[in-house]
Amino acid sequence: MNTIRHNWTKEEIIALYEKPLMDLLFEAATTHRQFHNPNVVQVSTLLSIKNWWLS
Repeated sequence: MNTIRHNWTKEEIIALYEKPLMDLLFEAATTHRQFHNPNVVQVSTLLSIKNWWLS
């Protein structure tokens, strides 16, 4: 499935809510690996707004 769904039924939402956490994690990791290289780590830098404001 490659599309974002907006038509979830109540039964589908309840089934997802009641699914065991480890199953949800496995499905999320599987989906993530379809679109991202699992051997690459994203590095981000948090800039302080306070330091920007004072300069």
